[in-house]
Amino acid sequence: MGSRGAKRQTSAALRLSGSPKARSREGVEVEAQPGAPDPPKWLSKDARKHWAGAVEQLVGMESCAKSDQAGIAMFCESLSEFVRARDEFIADPSKDALHRLNSAEGRLRWWIASMGFSPADQARVDRIESKGSKLDSPFGRKSSLNTNG
Repeated sequence: MGSRGAKRQTSAALRLSGSPKARSREGVEVEAQPGAPDPPKWLSKDARKHWAGAVEQLVGMESCAKSDQAGIAMFCESLSEFVRARDEFIADPSKDALHRLNSAEGRLRWWIASMGFSPADQARVDRIESKGSKLDSPFGRKSSLNTNG
């Protein structure tokens, strides 16, 4: 069963919506350091093939932080596991191979959603502003709530 209720919003999103909750969180949330993390040493050879593409996509969406290293690594491991399971199922379409493929697909889908790789999930991923950014929205675009023009 999934978690209930709306997902927690960042303080920046709360400030944009005018919520008083934003003031109660001031100084509590940790700001992520934007940038592309290096792949961890423990990442498998197959998963390393997917690392650059995953990081490039996250950087392009302005939602990549150095602290995302473990999440990106787990996404890459899940993707390589899915590719192995798919190849195994193609070679031998047995019930066991299908079970491994379905399990790998489920884990991959979870990481896709968690990292914001699908279009639906990209809508809920906050942009990470670099210092000196002129964006008035934590979502990387001009806020529709901005009444100053």
